[in-house]
Amino acid sequence: MIFNLAQKNSDDEGKADKFLEGVKANSAKAKEHGRAEAIKHYIAMTGADEEEAKAFYEGLRVVCGEAKVILNISQDGLETFFSTKEYDPARESPEMLDKFNAYARKRRQAEQAMGCSGLDFVYASVMLRPEGDHFYGKCAMELRNVGDQAVLLCGDSFRLRNPSRNDYAADPEKVLYAFSDLPDCKASSVILSMQKSDLAGGPAASLARIMDGDDEFGRCEALIFKKVKLANVRKIIVPAGDAASIRQSAIRMGTMLPIVSSENSPQIRSSDASSEPEDIHVKPSAKQRHFSEGDRVMLKPMASHPKALGVIIDTGNGQVTVQWENNFRTVYDWAEALMRLMDAPSESKHDGGMIVYSLPGMDDEAVMALSAVGIDPVTLYSAISCHKPSSKDARGWMDNLIGSMSRLGLEGRMVKGYVPTKDGETAFEPSEWVESRLATGARLIIDCNDGIKVLAGDVDDYVLPDPQPVIEIE
Repeated sequence: MIFNLAQKNSDDEGKADKFLEGVKANSAKAKEHGRAEAIKHYIAMTGADEEEAKAFYEGLRVVCGEAKVILNISQDGLETFFSTKEYDPARESPEMLDKFNAYARKRRQAEQAMGCSGLDFVYASVMLRPEGDHFYGKCAMELRNVGDQAVLLCGDSFRLRNPSRNDYAADPEKVLYAFSDLPDCKASSVILSMQKSDLAGGPAASLARIMDGDDEFGRCEALIFKKVKLANVRKIIVPAGDAASIRQSAIRMGTMLPIVSSENSPQIRSSDASSEPEDIHVKPSAKQRHFSEGDRVMLKPMASHPKALGVIIDTGNGQVTVQWENNFRTVYDWAEALMRLMDAPSESKHDGGMIVYSLPGMDDEAVMALSAVGIDPVTLYSAISCHKPSSKDARGWMDNLIGSMSRLGLEGRMVKGYVPTKDGETAFEPSEWVESRLATGARLIIDCNDGIKVLAGDVDDYVLPDPQPVIEIE
């Protein structure tokens, strides 16, 4: 089993391009839906006629054309960015990583709903206030030249996963916009976040609150499907008290970007987002029995993703953090780690510098078939190794193996059938093995008569005995 990083990156880029093209193709539908919802909300909040509501939308759309893509980051994360010249959320401060981890499950559910699960992208905010969203860091980087590989989301991504929310969106095509439609996306999110008091005094007063007030109305997210590098940053906005030290760090790292200080900390006014229940933070727990720091693990082979090898570097706070061979890191919660990860088999060097990982006697078809139904091939192989007979005269090992298989979710049975004869006059000879029918319909054969053989797929050499006719007694 070989991990091909170049192939993985190529496949991910292809999926990302397909997702971006799909959003662009459906952006007109999102614009029309967002505009209609915003106008309807304005009329409901103010009692105005449709003509005034449309005029307010168009005026706000012009204002929102000045909105910027803001990526918030902690001071520690910013100094790391100065050093590496590339943004990586995994290099954030421990405090920020705790926040990311607390919302990781919701993020995954939202990304599955959007259709971009498993793709590599960065979340940013579309803001009129340059300070951005301080929840994700008090330093803000105003980005540029990211629109060619970005899409926009009207509202926050969590609205796609929770049907109990007032702004729940069952159809992602109605809330995902092409980057070129930024003014419409932001305008819709602003109006839908405003209440009667925010719209009191007429359109002019309402626009003044949006443009000159201390708060930011409406959430709007940017999903950026490219690496954010130093060249993508137009300027950096930092808290006034930290500006001097951050400028010194930037100069020391050779980073010559405009660094602007600000004393503002805008609150994002989004009533719908506030109705999202808070996640329960995971409390530190006892050390995991299943995973320990330093363990070598690999992703369970699945048709949906390539195979990858890594090392567990942290098991604290109810999380399992894996650093992969390509130096990327993934954080799993305990339940998902049990589902996704398995112990890495021993490695053996081959010519050409490749490392091949294998379980002697278990063919690739068996690995794929077991993984497809959620059975860990390594765990099954370990059980077989424990029960493998020490001699041909050993008895009872099949029953013991079948008992261990049942605890893994496999229903095994002992079969007395026929296998090809290695030498002799007859084509087949009697043999015994353990067999299980997987949920996919595949036959799984476990033969320990001459070493360990675990086979699936093409197992025609293992011939089942003819079924005995039913004898009826009259």
